[in-house]
Amino acid sequence: MKLVIVSNRHPVSPTEKEGRLEFAQSPGGLASGLRTYLESPRSAVGAGYAWVGWGPGRAVAPEQQAEVTRRCREDFPARVPHS
Repeated sequence: MKLVIVSNRHPVSPTEKEGRLEFAQSPGGLASGLRTYLESPRSAVGAGYAWVGWGPGRAVAPEQQAEVTRRCREDFPARVPHS
């Protein structure tokens, strides 16, 4: 069985530094609690998981939205444990 997490925020947040987008793990709350569980060797999520979120935790300029979406999909795909 695969776990699907649906929340109002993604587990990563973008920031802009010198005109470039950088991503860091979202602090606190659901993201931290679940990250600890999902990365634990005792996790019961043997088939992996997918995280579906509404937004990155901050306003993103319209001209950056496509890049944020692309980078989240490429750099932070749903994790599936290796067998």
